[in-house]
Amino acid sequence: MANTFAFISDGELWVSANGQPPQIVDNEFASKYPADPVTGEPTRCIYGGVTRGRDESEIIFALFFGGRGGVYERRLDSGDERRIIRKNHAHVQHMDRHPLTGALIYSLRAEQGTVRLSLNQVLDGVGREVTEGDTRDDAPTWVQGKESTIVYQSTGLARDSRGNVVEASPCEIIELDLHSTELRTLISDDRHDLLEPHKLADGSLFFIRRPYRSRSIVRWFPLFAVALFPVRIAFMAGFCLKVIWRLIFNRPAVADVHTSDPDLKRLVWWSRLFHDDALAQRRGTVPKSWQLIRRAADGSETVVAKAVLGYDVASDGSVIFTDGRAIYRCVPGGKPEKVLDYFPIEKVTALD
Repeated sequence: MANTFAFISDGELWVSANGQPPQIVDNEFASKYPADPVTGEPTRCIYGGVTRGRDESEIIFALFFGGRGGVYERRLDSGDERRIIRKNHAHVQHMDRHPLTGALIYSLRAEQGTVRLSLNQVLDGVGREVTEGDTRDDAPTWVQGKESTIVYQSTGLARDSRGNVVEASPCEIIELDLHSTELRTLISDDRHDLLEPHKLADGSLFFIRRPYRSRSIVRWFPLFAVALFPVRIAFMAGFCLKVIWRLIFNRPAVADVHTSDPDLKRLVWWSRLFHDDALAQRRGTVPKSWQLIRRAADGSETVVAKAVLGYDVASDGSVIFTDGRAIYRCVPGGKPEKVLDYFPIEKVTALD
């Protein structure tokens, strides 16, 4: 019942087993690399995708440090660890391990702002891309009861004449059979992003639904750039002050936030800056319009929870989710109960 789970906070990986206080997970490979040659600071390790292993005592996670990327398998009971995938400049964002075959499906940042899905069939360090195109394909998960079928979120990109991304379409949910290469859109919505899908054996589909916001920048006339000139000056002044602060005190003015979601990054930054603000303490990090939806096989929908930043489905069908400030658990047909207060939380993964 989602009693053992992992979560990422400010780029660090934590595990809570059977209701015990969370413990940080260190990585022995990253600790062997020297300090940054420019700043002299220890190499910063950023944890990305996390998924369950062969049992509750095993965890698989992605790590990015010193320009290197890798995926590691770790025993929580003994601390034994081995590297199963290694790629330079590879940043794995989401991943999921098939409970029967052990195949690993994961999303990988690619060139020019795209995100691709890759498959590692036997965890031998060799993966192959399974999606392509000018898209961001992310958050893949295996369909319960299927050996070769996945679901994932996908958004198309539009570029200007220089190749810069100027627009991204609403995220839709795609189902892909890796054997037959048959691909179909399960659900799309022009007004919402549909994120992090999980499809269960009974045909029901979980996903996060949030309002879609256009990313395009409309340039009405050349004076638009002139109007933004004071804003650019202000940003440059802030950047210079941050650099001076680093040089004088040898530490950042505000700790860096490592997350793939720009909305969360901005919210966490402001929450840290004004962490004593009473309003910031009362509110979650995402609005209530970010809803966790369960869509039954007949198409009917139920709102499981509101203000959901991320979630996962345990093997027994219970759901564990976070609003960025706490972690909650919800059994099928029940009401959410809080299991942990912590801030900030970027991702949460059920390990049972």
